[in-house]
Amino acid sequence: MKTSRYCTDCGSSDGLSVYQDHTYCHSCKQYRDMSTGRKSNKPTIQIRKDPTIKALPEDFTFNIPEEGMRWLRSVNITQELCKLYNIGYSAGWERVILPSYLDGQLLGWQGRFVPFDSLKAKYVAKYLQAEGQKPLLFFSHSARRHPEFVVLVEDIASAIVLGRHMPTIALLGTSLDREGKQVAMLAATCKNYIIWLDGDKAGIEATAKIQTRLDNVGLVLEIVRTEKDPKYVDHYNPTSITQDLRRRYEIS
Repeated sequence: MKTSRYCTDCGSSDGLSVYQDHTYCHSCKQYRDMSTGRKSNKPTIQIRKDPTIKALPEDFTFNIPEEGMRWLRSVNITQELCKLYNIGYSAGWERVILPSYLDGQLLGWQGRFVPFDSLKAKYVAKYLQAEGQKPLLFFSHSARRHPEFVVLVEDIASAIVLGRHMPTIALLGTSLDREGKQVAMLAATCKNYIIWLDGDKAGIEATAKIQTRLDNVGLVLEIVRTEKDPKYVDHYNPTSITQDLRRRYEIS
């Protein structure tokens, strides 16, 4: 079976992981057998889960190689932002490491594989919570000061990039936790949210579900949809949706 960088079921560009004999999409929770291409709800071989991560990778370093910096530059993450958000690199994981902190405490990290290899997951995420428990949220620095409105995005990189222009929070995925902890945390942070998830099929479907849950508590202000992921949008372009939002919501 020929592998793709995109999930053939939901179209997600970030959620697909490719293993030795099957693929699994973290967005639509769909497995596919590599030899037959048939899909099922269970893997042909159980995926071995890593033990709970207690900290950053042992070989974590702030010295990011050129291939990692090339990806960071492609999403407009500068060296200044790397220092601000403690971004680093792990040679063992072959990934740029994007840590997630809350009140100075490490919650976990997302790792972006560089350079891209279709036989490896583009992203991996390791969190300090118990297995199966979703972490809370990732706050850009601009979202930590009781803002009047906040933009919701999927991933840490998008929150960092967009956070230079307006308060941004990453959901660390395409769904809200079933227990309602994330919704409660959002309600305590701000009362007006702009939902701006990735523009693929998975992002569009996730937006509708998140909008429904946040509408129930009166938190949704606006929905933004762009063809490119938020981290790839030219936010400095005067005609961009970012600058339009800044003008309409009077962000200086």
